[in-house]
Amino acid sequence: MDEAQEYYEHFSLVVGQRDWLRPNLRHARLRRLVDEEIDGSGLRVLDVGCGAGVMTSHMTRYGEVVGTDFSSSAIELARKLVPGASFNAGRELPGGEFDVITIFDVLEHIPQFERPAFIGGLARRLAPQGRLFVSTPYPRSRATVGSRATTPSRSSTRRSSSPTSWRKRRRRACG
Repeated sequence: MDEAQEYYEHFSLVVGQRDWLRPNLRHARLRRLVDEEIDGSGLRVLDVGCGAGVMTSHMTRYGEVVGTDFSSSAIELARKLVPGASFNAGRELPGGEFDVITIFDVLEHIPQFERPAFIGGLARRLAPQGRLFVSTPYPRSRATVGSRATTPSRSSTRRSSSPTSWRKRRRRACG
């Protein structure tokens, strides 16, 4: 297990547990956005970076959902809490075509030099007329909170987030 995987194994589980226990205003806004943009059911949905499945749970109202995350411990918890979805742990994205792909607060965790390949991999899995929802927690990156995005905005790719730099920013932001 490399350093990044070791860090996210713990991080995703802890954050996921917290998000299930306490209301999260950010998630409420993302749920409203999704509800305003998606009309219908029976869709194939991929939730990338799903953690413990909080947003995955919401997405199940739209169809068949696959959640994926780097953290096997967070995925284990998600499987228990969201039995209506399927989950995969690891770096590999599942194959197939999806009508909706979400990457909620994930892009900032991917090193900048890996982002083009990552977004390209998502684009190859997006069905024609599919929707890609992207969000980042950075105020300067608000333009990426929305749908119909096919590439990250310039402001969302300005910082590269290594596990070490993320831990430092998280400590400053969360106390």
